[in-house]
Amino acid sequence: MQSHHQSGGDALPDFGRHPSLRRGLFLLAAVALVLGAIGYRQYDPDLPWIDALYHSAQHFIMHAPHLEGHVPLTLELGRWLAPVTLLIGFFRLVRLMLREETRQRSLSKLRGHVIVCGLGRKGMELVRHLRSAKNATPPAVVVIEKDPPPDFAAECEKLGAHLLTDDATKPGLLLEAGVRRAARIFAVCPEDATNCEIAVQVAHLRNGQDGGHLDCFVHLSTAELGQTLQQALAVHKTSGQTRLHAVDAFDPEAIALLVDGLPLDHAGVRPNDPSGVHLVILGFGKLGRILAVRAAQLGQFANGKRLRLSVIDRHAKVNQNALLFHHPQIGKAADLKFYEHEAASPAVRDLIEGFCKDSSFHTSVAICFDNEALALEIALRLLPLFDFNDARMAVRMEHQGGLAHLVEEMRRNQPQTASKAVVMPAAASEEEQLLVKRLSHLRVFGMSQQFVRLANPEEWPLEKFARKIHAAYVELTLKPAEGKPDEIAKLKAKPELQDWDLLPQDLRESNRQQAAHLFIKLRAVGCEAVPASDPRPAVTGFAPGDAQMLARLEHERWNAERWVAGWSYAEKKDIARRLNPNLVPWEKLKPEIQQYDHDTVSRLPKLLETAGMKIVRQEPAQDSPSASV
Repeated sequence: MQSHHQSGGDALPDFGRHPSLRRGLFLLAAVALVLGAIGYRQYDPDLPWIDALYHSAQHFIMHAPHLEGHVPLTLELGRWLAPVTLLIGFFRLVRLMLREETRQRSLSKLRGHVIVCGLGRKGMELVRHLRSAKNATPPAVVVIEKDPPPDFAAECEKLGAHLLTDDATKPGLLLEAGVRRAARIFAVCPEDATNCEIAVQVAHLRNGQDGGHLDCFVHLSTAELGQTLQQALAVHKTSGQTRLHAVDAFDPEAIALLVDGLPLDHAGVRPNDPSGVHLVILGFGKLGRILAVRAAQLGQFANGKRLRLSVIDRHAKVNQNALLFHHPQIGKAADLKFYEHEAASPAVRDLIEGFCKDSSFHTSVAICFDNEALALEIALRLLPLFDFNDARMAVRMEHQGGLAHLVEEMRRNQPQTASKAVVMPAAASEEEQLLVKRLSHLRVFGMSQQFVRLANPEEWPLEKFARKIHAAYVELTLKPAEGKPDEIAKLKAKPELQDWDLLPQDLRESNRQQAAHLFIKLRAVGCEAVPASDPRPAVTGFAPGDAQMLARLEHERWNAERWVAGWSYAEKKDIARRLNPNLVPWEKLKPEIQQYDHDTVSRLPKLLETAGMKIVRQEPAQDSPSASV
């Protein structure tokens, strides 16, 4: 198997990782061969060129014809360079063989380590996080990448990560990386097909093995593909020792932007708020699509007004058809309209200006282009339009440094609220003051650094809430069967009542969305979630009217989440066919199900407390929640 390994502490040059050194060795051998041939012709002009080359080649095995008299300098150089080149190559070969032996031994000793398949930006961020000094005991990390970027390969070496340069879908290479002894594996290659193949190979290799479960995080661009993969592994009985987690790098950023970054409902939508909520998405690639899907699922508000979703893209018709193919019922959750325009066009400027000036909506614009320079240029060009009605804009910046850092630095210099020091220089011109004021409307999102949340998902507040919500649901469902072991055993066999790690992918996602919508609910009653250390007194319960409204709002959110995920109404529940009898308006819901939603709302203060947070009343003129999801 042709795989290369590196680990920290090896400072000698590696010809495998440095093609220029390898080319230099070949060039040296060619020079020795040519000099030797020229020297033989100078020594004996009658010697044919083919014989001269043959004699020169013999120098590499330290064998050549006997020479008498004066030896030309070219021949002298050639017959010394040839054996030197051979010796260098020999020592390199020995060194590589010793390295291979060392690699095999070091890898065979790893236990409970982490494997990262794919060394792009996401993979490198994971390696940095896993090997960070912030971790008290950073785990051993094995990275697999067929063609690693030289700078990332060098950084892996510096961080002490093991690097294997070969195809991560090969079973033999996964075994060599210690997949049967690993604790976690991340498949973060650029192609979904590659990541699926890795997951399948891992499940087969781990099936029937002792040593505990392996958490397999598979980066996929669509949640539907993750559900299909999970079902396929279950059908083939190969997922017993592998806990599959389908993840999307864009999903955490999309949710964080909608409930905390902009947020979608700005300072909150109260029951008597006459304004609707309008999200405009400029650029409809992978990030734009997941943003639209999550907005439709989370965009349920206390005033009962439907979310308005506007998508502007140069291929609007094609992208609209693709979205409706995967989510045919998304129109039940939001009013969706596509506009086919080039981003940098007067038509787009006119559209967005009209959206921002419409005082009947809380308007937000998300610019989701892959090209960071283009995204920021368009954002800055459109910024003057956001002087109206507290309209807000978010621009995608994949890297924390560079342009994103510039925007954040400029935002830091904006005038602050009365409770904070004003850092705007007194000598700043009117134009500069206007610019930083406008920058207060601009958010940055889409950072690849946020992908490291997947390395320790249990530390993400949203994930904590989701797990607690699921535990509360299981408790409430089993409570009527207390004292009836047979009935409890029957209930526990249901897919929706499994432990979190065994829960189907779509049900885990449902719990996460319920946790995310918590922030929108709280703002609807003038509250927010903050760290437990906040000096404001905690809200331990809700007034009856607020509790009723929150319970109803939770059911409406659940309806939207299910519709977008492809569920439909049926008198009898069928998870496999995505049918549920509770997909009805609140008024038609059975009293016991309504009570479940009331119980969920009543537990909100306790759920937040378990995550080190609490509910407090919003401060006047509060623009966004203090707690980050």
